[in-house]
Amino acid sequence: DDQELSEEELRTSIQRCIVLKRFKDAWSLASALDNNTDCWNELARAALHHLDVETAIRAYQQVKNVAMVYSLHKIQHVEDRNLLAGHISLFLERFNEAQDLFLASSNPTDALEMRRDLLHGDLALHLAKTLAPTQIPYISREYTQQLEFTGDYANALLHYEKGITKSPEDGEQDEACTGGVARTAIRTGDIRRGVSLVQSMSSQQVKRECAAILEGLELYAEAGMLYEKAQCWDKATSVYIKSKSRVHFDHLHSPEAAVRIVKESQSIEGAKMVAKSYFSPAT
Repeated sequence: DDQELSEEELRTSIQRCIVLKRFKDAWSLASALDNNTDCWNELARAALHHLDVETAIRAYQQVKNVAMVYSLHKIQHVEDRNLLAGHISLFLERFNEAQDLFLASSNPTDALEMRRDLLHGDLALHLAKTLAPTQIPYISREYTQQLEFTGDYANALLHYEKGITKSPEDGEQDEACTGGVARTAIRTGDIRRGVSLVQSMSSQQVKRECAAILEGLELYAEAGMLYEKAQCWDKATSVYIKSKSRVHFDHLHSPEAAVRIVKESQSIEGAKMVAKSYFSPAT
């Protein structure tokens, strides 16, 4: 009788039943335990290992694991065993195993979709070469965001370039990738290329982003020019002031241009700098 067994004996019996794939007996024993969350989870994982999705769903319901119950319901009726096992391995975070199973299944592109969802850009691109070559530009763009964020600007530049399709339907894609090329070109030292590219773009945001990068590199003349083109008057004034050199205000070509920026920005420091640069009395 289950009620006559100690908790330790019950747990030992449950584990023995699980090893022997006697899931109904394991279920009965687990039901006799009060603190049995770990037993239900162990039973669920064992059931999944043997592709017994129904038992796994019932076990996860016992511990109110709503996410797993929902995910398993979606694959409950998959007939392809490799495809089913691939999804289960994915749920259990055994990603390499899941990839192999997906590739051996009737729907190998699920391996690619998994890698994209996991932001495994390098692996996704490798799979796309054979599974979906037309998706390479879009996967490249997804991957670049990760590379740029982590500071791998050289690889980000390479993949931004691959992301440009030159297709009329991909205007937003190409605009985003061109902006990425501009940013990463500047960050990798190709200042002329980056500045030239961003000047040809309509995006004010990209101009501001590139100006900020140039400011961080202490390239104040280039930063000020892009801030002006982005109509960020206060920032333009600020970088010219930072330079502490008339040559950067001279970039504005005339006292009138400098005065205009100061008026737009209402910057007191800018006004002082302009006065000093252009209107100091002759000595």
